[in-house]
Amino acid sequence: MHKVTIDDCQYLPLEEKPLIACLKAIGFLENQFKKNNLDIIGLCGSKKNSETECPLSISYEDGKPVLYASHYIGEFIYNDVDIIIKPRFGYSVVNYLFQYACEIFMPQGGGQMGDEINFTISLLPILWIALLKNSITYGRITKDYIKVSVNQKNFRGRLNVKKHIKYNIVDQSKFYCTYNKLTPDTTINRTIRACYSILSKDDKFSRYLSFQTDIRMFDEFLESHNVRNAVTLKEIEGIKYTKMNFVYQPLMELSKFIIKRHSREIQKEAQVHGQSFFIDMSELWEMYLLKVLQRGLQGYYVYSPNLTGNIELLDNGRQIRPDIIIEKDEKVVMIIDAKWKSYLELGKTDMPISVSREDLYQMVTYIHHFSNNNENIAGIFVSPAKQEESNNVTFFKNKPKQKIGLINLTLPQDEDTECISKSEEAFLSAIRNCINVVPSQTF
Repeated sequence: MHKVTIDDCQYLPLEEKPLIACLKAIGFLENQFKKNNLDIIGLCGSKKNSETECPLSISYEDGKPVLYASHYIGEFIYNDVDIIIKPRFGYSVVNYLFQYACEIFMPQGGGQMGDEINFTISLLPILWIALLKNSITYGRITKDYIKVSVNQKNFRGRLNVKKHIKYNIVDQSKFYCTYNKLTPDTTINRTIRACYSILSKDDKFSRYLSFQTDIRMFDEFLESHNVRNAVTLKEIEGIKYTKMNFVYQPLMELSKFIIKRHSREIQKEAQVHGQSFFIDMSELWEMYLLKVLQRGLQGYYVYSPNLTGNIELLDNGRQIRPDIIIEKDEKVVMIIDAKWKSYLELGKTDMPISVSREDLYQMVTYIHHFSNNNENIAGIFVSPAKQEESNNVTFFKNKPKQKIGLINLTLPQDEDTECISKSEEAFLSAIRNCINVVPSQTF
């Protein structure tokens, strides 16, 4: 977490004592986070609140309140106080990350995506389209079996004796059958249609969807297969995720938020829990790095277990899920751990600018699981901070073919996005060098 001031977060209280009102709202935000009542949108996976940090928290130093922001952007409204957590690297940089990671056009300029107050809400259609396309790309159209009873000419399943006698006592050319029918009219598909209907009717969002002919065609395809466009929040919350449909989970979480936001009960709920909308920047950073590596490392297979499924670590079913894996000739050559932190060095001690002990030990577990003593493998942390040392990769002691280190892709602190492409090239060059060259240091 990084220290911020009230101005960094920006608060818009309408009461006479703004600081007190703001601190009370932040305290309530922390409380709602612990109760899992905040709307936190995951982009590439669903995380429990207990596994993450609160978007904003208060501590006191020398009797003065100090705010700490974690890896989210968004807003929280409670008792006429609107708290907005701004992006650390500016709105233009975040626009660039979304555009690159989600492969979708991001409007530029004030009043659109650059407006601080409406930034996160303006992202709704962009995120929804991106997550839908991602789900369709890496998943398949979901189908479920439902039980139907139909009076038909061909016998199928089992005979519904009671109805068969009632309807076919005279006409014996038909059979009243009960059987399981495979249908695309699932909760997931109905949720997609319901959200599309909401967004396409909203003047603020419809212009984004008007350019997405493939999304409209997908909605028409679902409609042609008798998929309804009505769903309840309870049905969405009751979705059971499996290896076949887990890629839809981020889309369903965002869809649930959109449906809830447009429901009549939203104002009543906001009075009790506050109204929130937060986006996990650590997941956006991971998605962005994945795209950079996939485009820049020709001849390598770069993928994310978040999109392909967890990897079993132990015989008892305990799993691990590295952020990004790089393979060459079907052998893992590098594991990437994307960190939305200000890591500046691998470090010999657990300092704020050094890779934490927990992250270090987690990477060691990854390397141990994927390593082969006869093959080179590297575990690399990547953060957006400006790295002082150009080479911060080193050997494991007594394991000369296992490497670990920090190779950052530096993001600008201002709104200048032109230099990001240079940072990407420098980052890719360092990654290629790490894969192919053995470091001289020892760990």
